[in-house]
Amino acid sequence: MVVKYSGTGDSRKQREESEQMKEFRDGEGRPVDWRMVRAAIFDMDGTLYRQRPVRIRMAVRLGKYYLLHPGSVRELAGIWYFRKIREQAAFRTRSMAEQIRAAAQKAGLAETEGLGKAIRKWMFHEPLALIPDHGNEPVLALIRTLREEGKTVIIYSDYPPEEKLKALGVVPDAVYYPGLGGITEMKPSGENVRKILKDLKLKAEETVYLGDRDEKDGKSARDAGVRFLPVKP
Repeated sequence: MVVKYSGTGDSRKQREESEQMKEFRDGEGRPVDWRMVRAAIFDMDGTLYRQRPVRIRMAVRLGKYYLLHPGSVRELAGIWYFRKIREQAAFRTRSMAEQIRAAAQKAGLAETEGLGKAIRKWMFHEPLALIPDHGNEPVLALIRTLREEGKTVIIYSDYPPEEKLKALGVVPDAVYYPGLGGITEMKPSGENVRKILKDLKLKAEETVYLGDRDEKDGKSARDAGVRFLPVKP
């Protein structure tokens, strides 16, 4: 849902959010002329919300749970291996079932069903309740302003972001990730960004890309000729 502002208080909020737009600059510190921008591509994790405090709180929850369930400690190891495997180039575009099997093997687990349930619980479901507490408000305010101005808001992530977007109350114009929208590989990928531009009939010079990782988001943007705006994680 796009929120429409009205009234004195809302007008003040609009002015404040317009002022916040001026805070976004490229890697060389140059301001953005938002009048020339038709669309903005946003990374998800670490950009729309602050990932580190969410991870810390989840680590505490995990620690407490497995201290009370020491018989499931190999399951915890499997979750750790799963996280590492997902970052490996050889496994990045493989199915989640394949990634879970590989993690189970490394953790010495004979079956994968229990590990799969634990991974879905601790890595995908439980964090959703924490994410709204750590939204990156300047970025969320920018998205609201861009939507108000009729500009295109795009989410481009390495992993499915729909549930996280729902938790934050963000409704973009388009979502892209490996397996959706013709995206076939993980970041960094200028080819993926060019695919997004082509799909939405956008030009590189009228688009900006916001993300927290220069080595992935920044490189993806630059390789496609799109201006990159770094976001503090």
